[in-house]
Amino acid sequence: MPKGKRKQPNFLGQLKSYAMAKAEKYMAKGVYQQFAQVMKTKNIGLLVTERLINLPSEIVPSLHTELPGDLDFTKEQDDITDLKEFDYQYLLVISK
Repeated sequence: MPKGKRKQPNFLGQLKSYAMAKAEKYMAKGVYQQFAQVMKTKNIGLLVTERLINLPSEIVPSLHTELPGDLDFTKEQDDITDLKEFDYQYLLVISK
């Protein structure tokens, strides 16, 4: 295994396959190719949620806007040993 690379747990591979299949089905071909390139080459955080569907539509955009600040706050906590684990270039949100 290359230095710095960790073995991906099986369920993450399954989630990635699910996201790729959905993207291929619903995205235009050129957009899908860009998405696939990002999925292969970038550090992507994963947010899986079902709660957003129950929130008033006025609140949801601010939740997404505040997420980077929440990640920055998390990196400041004493029990975080590797800040790179929270340096996402993109966030993939899977929701209803």
